[in-house]
Amino acid sequence: MEQNNNHWEYILDRAYSVFGIAMNGFCCSSEYMRRHLDIKDLPDGLLYTPNRAFWAADLVKTVADYQIKMQKELGNGYLWDMAKKCEIEGQRLVSNNHLFSQDELTKMSDSALVDEFMGLVGKNREFAVFLVIPWVLEKYFEKKLENLKGKIPEKCHEYLKLPGKPNELQKETLAILAAAGMPEKDREKAIDDYIEEFGWTQIRFFKGRFPTKDEVRERLNALGDIDEKMSEIRKNEDLDVHLKKELQSLLTEEDFDTVNLIKEYIYLRAFRTDMLGIAQGLMYPIMVEVAERLNLAIDDLLFFTPEEISEFLKNRKVDLDVLRKRKESWMLIVKNDRIEMFDGKEEVIRGMQANGIQEDVSVDAREITGKIAFAGKARGKVKIVIDPTHLSKVEKGDVLVATMTFPSFIVAMEKAVAFVTDEGGLLCHAAIISREMKKPCIIGTKIATRVLKDGDEVEVDADKGIVRILFKK
Repeated sequence: MEQNNNHWEYILDRAYSVFGIAMNGFCCSSEYMRRHLDIKDLPDGLLYTPNRAFWAADLVKTVADYQIKMQKELGNGYLWDMAKKCEIEGQRLVSNNHLFSQDELTKMSDSALVDEFMGLVGKNREFAVFLVIPWVLEKYFEKKLENLKGKIPEKCHEYLKLPGKPNELQKETLAILAAAGMPEKDREKAIDDYIEEFGWTQIRFFKGRFPTKDEVRERLNALGDIDEKMSEIRKNEDLDVHLKKELQSLLTEEDFDTVNLIKEYIYLRAFRTDMLGIAQGLMYPIMVEVAERLNLAIDDLLFFTPEEISEFLKNRKVDLDVLRKRKESWMLIVKNDRIEMFDGKEEVIRGMQANGIQEDVSVDAREITGKIAFAGKARGKVKIVIDPTHLSKVEKGDVLVATMTFPSFIVAMEKAVAFVTDEGGLLCHAAIISREMKKPCIIGTKIATRVLKDGDEVEVDADKGIVRILFKK
């Protein structure tokens, strides 16, 4: 499966739309990446064939090696500067955007709508390189973590793996708890404010939608003892302050700076996707309006690139033959800042052969192994969640299985007893959330979503990093 023609390197199995890859696939753009990294011979390109992603061979190694080299020459200051740049660019992505009302969008001309639409696409593509730049350092920071563990008490180990400051999901948790604790007369406005500020968490690459007020009320009613949850949050905050002071007294100034740097990059792991999530939430009403003007379902709109959608809107005409072929199968390559599409099964097969990509193969196993993100054991029924449209099938006591988790999954993660992912390291979203929720989590299995099916009974043994299949549905 991972063989190639020495140009493409397999990354992961994940379901994306044409639109999503055509926008965020520019994370592998050498042009955009050189705006932040002074690398001359930078591998360029991303290839996506149904449910599988590949990027240019040696891209990760090249970007990681360059940053590690700069860190050795300039010290932690270089990586701190890169982290600051990521935060500045992320805030710039969302700060000047406006959540348009349906009435505002209806009054816009087609040309004004195209300008607004492509402007947001361009901003997303510019920021997308930060999906790669900090992420490629994950193994580097994991080694740093292991080295630091030998210098500190075991009680401090989990502290090292938590983000250095509150991320958007932690803010979302506080917002939902605050709304739940309000008097009935104030709760309606709090729900409206919550949907406006955090409704984007239910959308992932335009799959899903903003929650309704009834859905937010249902979640509020299911939260249980609010005072107990707030007390637990305050207790954890106090513990973090205490552990930080203890680490500062135990470690050298250089090691303590490294601790804070690691925690900053753990924060960035979620920050990058949070900023893209907010941007896509702001873009969602525009996508709905575009789909309506083109007389398309939004799911059908996602079979096209932004450039194609822009042309369709200008001409008020959709290429339905292309849509039919892409529903059958499609492949996309982003290379040299250009997009190349392959439409229909026959063309996809030819494209895969030309690029040295082999067809996927099935996998069978009774046990699945991965890395331990948070220890513990749990049993339950498997629910496979690929995108937000699958969240509603997760019930209390289920085991959530995903390629990886995203902010949009948080409601389902609250119901699940354990998490299992195909991807991820100790700094990934699932690992961070499992530690915050204190739920067993196994990451980096590579094959969980391919082996397991909805309804399978499993035991997640996160003490040993094993998922045991007890019963196949």
